[in-house]
Amino acid sequence: MLDTEQAYYHHGSIRKACRSRLFSHLELEEATNGFEERRKLMQSSNGTMFAGVLGDGSHVAIHKLKCENERDIIQVLSQIEYPANGTLEEHLHQSKGLKHGLDWYSRLSIATETACAVAFLHYENSPPIFHHNLKSSSIFPDDDFSVKIAG
Repeated sequence: MLDTEQAYYHHGSIRKACRSRLFSHLELEEATNGFEERRKLMQSSNGTMFAGVLGDGSHVAIHKLKCENERDIIQVLSQIEYPANGTLEEHLHQSKGLKHGLDWYSRLSIATETACAVAFLHYENSPPIFHHNLKSSSIFPDDDFSVKIAG
């Protein structure tokens, strides 16, 4: 089990704390009720995202990655805060009942935070972490339009 780690990055007045924690497969199975179909949020070419509730009551999205050869590779599961505010794609295209799009300040803020997050993954980790599938549907702005990146 990995304890919570904090890393900070700066860009202008933006300062965020990035926290990570390693979950057991059992914890993630329990959170998603065995990865049941009704908890599926989205399916992509690299896996499936499920809604879940952790033991402490936290709502999360859990990305279960596809593995071509399960004998050689253990399935990788990642967790992010539950995307209750929808995806950037939904905000840009005003889908799922959103009444208005994003103003330019919000768009610039989201773009800046996304760039900082990607820079953090690339330059502050050893070895570097590469997303490989960054798109508007994998970016989740919260109520203050701070971003979380899934996948």
